[in-house]
Amino acid sequence: MSSESAGPTRDSGAPRRAFPVRASDLLKVRAVWILPLILGSAVVVLITAFYVGSVINPLAHLHGLPVDVVNQDRGAVIGTRQVNIGQQV
Repeated sequence: MSSESAGPTRDSGAPRRAFPVRASDLLKVRAVWILPLILGSAVVVLITAFYVGSVINPLAHLHGLPVDVVNQDRGAVIGTRQVNIGQQV
């Protein structure tokens, strides 16, 4: 049984398509594809602007950022000498 003969036929005897609207028909209508194209382009521009804006002067963006350094280094004994690198940092 072929796929053409599986579906009901029209009066002209031609096989009926499963989807009456084809993708090529939708692309001919500007309202269908212009809005997603504009929105997608706007999102790409915004993402690029935020990325480039943060890379231009990263130190200015970090001004006032609270940072704490926690020293949990217990040190080590190398030979007869105590080495505590955490205190040096």
